[in-house]
Amino acid sequence: MGERLGPMRRVLAITAVGIRIGLRRRFLIIAMLLAVPMTFMFGVLFYVAADKGMEFVRNAGLFLAPQEWKELLGPDYTIYTIWGALLNRHLFYQMMWVLIVIPWVGPSLLADDFESRAMTIYFSKPITRLEYLFGKWMVLGFFVACVTAIPSTLLYVTSILLCRDLDIFWHTMWMVPGAWFVSLLVAAVGGLMMMAFSAAGRSRRFAALGWLITVMGSWGVVSAIEDAPRAETPMWANVLNLVRDVDVVGKSMFGVAQSSEASVLWSLGVLLAVGAVSLAYLWRRIHTVEGLR
Repeated sequence: MGERLGPMRRVLAITAVGIRIGLRRRFLIIAMLLAVPMTFMFGVLFYVAADKGMEFVRNAGLFLAPQEWKELLGPDYTIYTIWGALLNRHLFYQMMWVLIVIPWVGPSLLADDFESRAMTIYFSKPITRLEYLFGKWMVLGFFVACVTAIPSTLLYVTSILLCRDLDIFWHTMWMVPGAWFVSLLVAAVGGLMMMAFSAAGRSRRFAALGWLITVMGSWGVVSAIEDAPRAETPMWANVLNLVRDVDVVGKSMFGVAQSSEASVLWSLGVLLAVGAVSLAYLWRRIHTVEGLR
């Protein structure tokens, strides 16, 4: 009999298989490479901001007008808050690649196993349900990090190396953990939602469309409510938009000014609740599989 691998090695074995399958898809590789130009563009902005300082905000016109930059930074902005706002905007724009990566990789993660009834084989071996789910989630976490946290980290490290004022490092080194926290939050909530849709049926198309409709639908519903003729937008509508919730949490991590109706705790609570509901459904769905060891 062979030697039984440890829990983490079993998880990594499941993850490695999923990553290899994902990397065989040419469209996914192209989509991930298309995220590079945005990072390069923001790298130029980081360098200019470090060189020009406050003059950067007065003359900036990329993505936001000068007045919008000032509203984003608040009244007492410094070069450090400028860098925080830039990294926050970079991470936010990189999130659009998440809308491609998760629906492209995620639908087949559990749907294929349910369709082929491979889970009965998995669970008849020394693999627990928690290890199985964590290994599958790590596949999505890997690809989400490739288009969010890793580019943001490389952007920051490169900017520090090219910056003439190394003092800026001691005032901005918290930004990398902030980027990883936001990416982890997106991977956790978005990944668990995708896995729940993947486990709900055997159709990849259903899983991808269900995930996209949920994410983009929350955006559309809130936009319709805000555009409706009313004196004030309901408080619950401010946190119904999942994309905005991620942006609100991201701004708080990078010290960016928030709008008056934004609530970090409410936004974080909604995201965690969505992730918890998805995980509960996944756990129940997995427990319906027969063939326990």
